[in-house]
This record gives sequence, C-alpha cells and structure tokens, in this order.
Amino acid sequence: MKVDSLVLSAIIKDIKENCLNKRVDNIYQPFPHTILFSMVLSEDIILSIEPNNERIHLTDKKYQNPPSPPSFCSQLRKYIRGSFLKDVEQIEWERIAILHFPQNVQLVVEIMGRHSNIILVKDGEIKGALKLIDETKSSKRRVLPGLPYQLPPTMGRKNPLTIGADEMLNDLLNSEGQLSKILQNLYQGMSPFLINELLLRAELPLDASSPFGEKELSRLVACWEEFKEKIKSGDFKPVLLKKEGKLVGYWAFPTIQDYEIEERKNMSEAIDEFHYLKLQETTLLTMKEQLKEELRGQIEKWQKVKENCEKALKEWGNVERYYEMGSLILANLRLVRKGMESITLENFFDDQRRKITIPLSKELNPQQNADKYFQLYRKGKKAVEELNARIKKAEEELKTLTERYEMVEKCQSIEELEAIREGKEIKKERAKKEPSLPTVRSSDGFIIQYGKNARQNELLLKSSSPDDIWLHARGVKGAHIVIKREGKKEVPFRTIKEAAQLAAYLSSARGSSVVPVDWTLRKYVRKPKKSEKGFVIYSREKTLMVEPAPIEGVM
Repeated sequence: MKVDSLVLSAIIKDIKENCLNKRVDNIYQPFPHTILFSMVLSEDIILSIEPNNERIHLTDKKYQNPPSPPSFCSQLRKYIRGSFLKDVEQIEWERIAILHFPQNVQLVVEIMGRHSNIILVKDGEIKGALKLIDETKSSKRRVLPGLPYQLPPTMGRKNPLTIGADEMLNDLLNSEGQLSKILQNLYQGMSPFLINELLLRAELPLDASSPFGEKELSRLVACWEEFKEKIKSGDFKPVLLKKEGKLVGYWAFPTIQDYEIEERKNMSEAIDEFHYLKLQETTLLTMKEQLKEELRGQIEKWQKVKENCEKALKEWGNVERYYEMGSLILANLRLVRKGMESITLENFFDDQRRKITIPLSKELNPQQNADKYFQLYRKGKKAVEELNARIKKAEEELKTLTERYEMVEKCQSIEELEAIREGKEIKKERAKKEPSLPTVRSSDGFIIQYGKNARQNELLLKSSSPDDIWLHARGVKGAHIVIKREGKKEVPFRTIKEAAQLAAYLSSARGSSVVPVDWTLRKYVRKPKKSEKGFVIYSREKTLMVEPAPIEGVM
C-alpha cells in the first residue's frame, strides 16, 4: 500500500495537530533512505523514500541512531536541529509535503515512486538532497546544491479540491476513453484506490468507458463532492485494511471495497502500525529463508556423506568372505603352490559345501596369500564399522536438521528463529520444562500472571497473547503483570485496577501511598535487541494512580 494524496492530506493534519511549534531535538538516518526527526513533547516524524515504502508520518517506534551520520543527515542537523517546526503543507493535491522551519528553511518530501526524494531548501536554493540528480540521471529536472528548487514537471493537472462540481462534470462529459484513466490524467491525486472507491460508490463498473451518460457521471461527481468536503474539513477516519485476516494496507476513510477494516485514531497510527508489522513480517520471512537455505546446505552435506558411505560400504561388500578365504587357504596349504593365480576349494563355511574359487597372488607363497586375506578382513571390518557409525551419525544429523527445517517453516516469531539459529538441541529443548509463572485471579475471575524476577518477566512477555493487558509501575523497578484475556472482549475496570494495585505492590514504590501504573495491550510491548533480561519498551499506554495492594494468593 502506498501513500496517495488523500492519505497525505490526513498525515498533514496529524503533523499540524501534534508538531507545530515543537522543537526538533535530533535528526538521524536509521536506514539509507529514511530520516527521523526526534521531536520534543511530541511523537517523532519519520520521512522515508525507501522503495515501495515511501511515506511521511508520526511514529512512536524507536530506531537506532547510527554512530556516524551520512552527509545529508549532517546537513539536516546543521540547518534544522534545534529549530521549531513552523508549518507543514501539501502542495496543491500532489504527493508533496513541505516542512517549514525558521530562517526560510524548508524540507521538501516528494512521494513519487522511484522519483521520490527528500530535499533541503534555504531561501529557494537547494542545499542538499537524499538523492542528488544530475543531467545523466534526468534530462527534465536536476536536483543539485546551488540550483533553485523547482517543483516536479508533473504539475499540469487540475486540483480537484479547488474546482466545482459543474466544472468536473463538464470535463468528464467532454472526455473519451476509460473513465479511470480520464480521472487520473485530468486531476491531481486520483490514485487507483480512490478512483475504484468513487466508481463503486457511484455504482459504475470499474472498467467504465465512454460514451458516458450525464446521470451516471453526476453520481460520480456527487460522490467526489462528499469526499472533498470531508478532506477540506479534516474529517478523516483512518483504517487498516485486511484480506482474510492478513494486513494489506491502510486508507484515510472506511472503504466499500472488498476489505476488512479496523479503525485507528489517526492516519499516522495506521501507517506506523502497518509498516512496523510489515517490517516484522519481512524480517521474519527473510530470516526464515536464510535459515532454511543454511539448513538445506547442511542437509545436502549430510546426505552426500551418507551416500558416499553407503557407496563405500557396498564396495566392501561382505568382509567376512576375506576371513573365509584366508581360512580355506590355511586349511589347504598342501594344495596351494606359489605361482598359482587361483585355486578352487570345497567351502566348509557353506552348508552345502559348494566349491569356491579363490584368487591368489603369484608372487606370494600360500601362507602369505592367507595373510593377505586376513589383513583385508581386519581392514574391511574396521572400515565397515567406521562407515556404519558415519552413516548412523549422518542419519541422526539429517533427522535433527529436518526437524529444525520443519520448525522454521512453522515459526511465527523472530525470537523462535533466533533460538533455532543458535543450534540448540531440539530433543533437549522439548524435554525442558518451562518455569511456571505466579498466578492469581481477579474478583471478576480473570487470570493475572506476574514475574518475580527478570527471567519470569521475560517468560511472561513471551507467553502472553497480543491482546492481553500488560501493566508495570511507571519509572520504577517492579514486576511485569499480565491480565489474560482468553478470548474475552472486555476486561472490567475493577480487574484492571486490581492488577494495577498488584503492580504497585510488587514494585520498588511499594511504600508510597499512591503509585502511577502504566497499562497497555501486550502487542505494544517489545524487547529491544541485545537489551537486558526483563527490559522492555512500550507505547499507547494509559496510566492509573493506585494504592499498592496485593491480591489474595500473592506470595
């Protein structure tokens, strides 16, 4: 899902409401095409032109600050860090946002697919850009330091927010071709998703083509007028879009297209959640493929070891025959002569006493020929034992690797994959008994679990479900608390309060008369990489002021 003009309008509203006249505390570049503005007393602003993920919005997610800032990041710090955001605007109804700072400094975010860019401008002059464009990259527009900033050369279409219904109807009546393409070519911001929405609301086929009836087009224009009024008034109702339960996108309004929708409080929250979950999903898939590739390589190696051993075992055949031939020669020394190439003897190892022809070395005497076969027997027996042991080892490794491969296929979290990557013995892992968590029940019958140490806190985080309620005393050391939802939609306030009182009671602020306790859904709690056991960060929390108190059964 990509940011269209409608979504950008909703994002601009979010930034205006939350960030105007707020100071930029720091600027860093966590990824090659992503800039993060750390704001004081506000959520941060993320600006990204990562391919297929171009966007600008507020975020409460934390990103790493690389130790050495890239050159463009250094420029942004020079001109913008410490400044206050004075204004943010959308250019007409294009996917271009401009952030205004003091001393006539602007940051232009152009969201235009592969032509997307973030450009630093002062007094109308380009000071730097995330992607510098010279004449070898574009014959239409250069983006280089020292040149005046110019808008992209695609600004010739009408702004549908500024024209009246009569003008739009007249435009459409006088156009020929497929209606969706006409809308895209005539007006700014008409994304395929928006056009499909308008056509469906107007009860027109998605592939409608000229000639058009005035009645049908009037319905289409009326649908647009409804959207236009909501856009101008800022009456957005952002949603996440799902297909068969799987997250696929977001939009600024509920849609009548074939999607399941989940409302969010603002556009930034919807986009932030979508990209965070998609990043987790992409990371999980990438890690899965990498680990599966590694496991496939190891499986192929051990399969080859097994095949080679089986081939060598087949070449040795029945090594007992060497012992038998040596014994037969010894038993018939009087019949064997030096210089003979072979001898046929009655085989007393055979129940039917059938004769056997034994090859001989002409240069060896009878005793030496016998010894040669005994040496082959000893060598072969040892080789067969080693080959069988190697085959058994290969089969054990193949079984373990195959089990790990199947586990990787079923993995639903990065933590599970990392555990498998560490090479822990599967049988041992299964045999381990997970430590139990202290558990009590609220007055309403809800299960409440808590951790008395860092290890239990860690386990509680891993074992709880995304929609469980997580609590912790604010700003002090203490136990993690989880209220198990167990499929129940609502948790009574009394249960939340009892769990909050327990969190306060199990914290270092236990002696205080009133303790602030934060609570949020478990899915908004995460453990940063390489952090200490039990350490987490969380978002979208609410705070209760409660008196510390245990629940019956707490030890």
